[in-house]
Amino acid sequence: MLKKQLYFFILSGAIILTSAHAALAGFGVSPPAVISDKILPGSHFEQRVTLLRSSAESVLNATVEINAPEIEEWITINKGMTFELPAGIIQVPIIINIDPPKDAAIDSYSGKININVAEKNNTGASGIELGVGAQINLDIRLTCDIYRDFLVRATNIIDLELPKKPWDQPIFSSIFRRLQVSLKIENTGNIEIAPSKVTLDIYDISEENLLETVTDFKIKKIQAFQTKDVLASFPVQIDAGQYWAKVRVYKGNDIIASEKIAFTIMPAGAFKISDLLPWSAVFALLALIWFLLYAVFRIKVRNIIIKPFRFFIFVLKNIYF
Repeated sequence: MLKKQLYFFILSGAIILTSAHAALAGFGVSPPAVISDKILPGSHFEQRVTLLRSSAESVLNATVEINAPEIEEWITINKGMTFELPAGIIQVPIIINIDPPKDAAIDSYSGKININVAEKNNTGASGIELGVGAQINLDIRLTCDIYRDFLVRATNIIDLELPKKPWDQPIFSSIFRRLQVSLKIENTGNIEIAPSKVTLDIYDISEENLLETVTDFKIKKIQAFQTKDVLASFPVQIDAGQYWAKVRVYKGNDIIASEKIAFTIMPAGAFKISDLLPWSAVFALLALIWFLLYAVFRIKVRNIIIKPFRFFIFVLKNIYF
């Protein structure tokens, strides 16, 4: 009887250990290191790291431990020091933030970030939590040098619907006939930056005739070490149809990225968006403009004529009465 109980106990423990191992197998991180030699004192650095597991049948608890004595206070994780890895998701991104103070010494720093995961509420017979972990190495250097550089990770032209009347009039073309190019830009420097300009050469579908060349100099800046989507916007005069465009992204006079993309100009009403701006909106807009002009004019008249006239009457009353 005792042998049967001992055998059952050993078998149960083996099953528990095997199931826990299966749930935790194949855990890792990508990339396995945070490396930069361009961080300025007082600036912000961030890097995306993805937690990976081969299967995601259950919820896992993740615990972060930072082992970097000199810079531990500079480091934060966007999800916090403890968080869950949801079931059904095998890739969970986290952001590692490094914020050195302004008076930090110009030097090299290193350390490690350990991420331990365990199945939620899973403990062995001894009460010790069963889990695995992964390590992220830290290798950074503070510098006083300024680096200005970026990469264009993706480019896309957003199809345009032509506006309905009255917004199709030339006076409104710079507002409602604008073709937008979406750019995913990674700032690899250590200060904010934007492309100096983005140009668009528009060709017919046969690519034989150049129809328009337009330029946007006002691109939104991206903070250091961040990747963001920004828009370049261009007023165009082309009609509905299909076209090719050559998109060029500049840093100063240098072309950083160049891509040929097909796009479509849709006729008015194709997306049912122009119906939001009927003729009644035109009259409402004109009425608002008239009211504002009238209000401003009255204020100016009051300040320029009425107030000095009242002051003049007040002086006369005090002199003669």
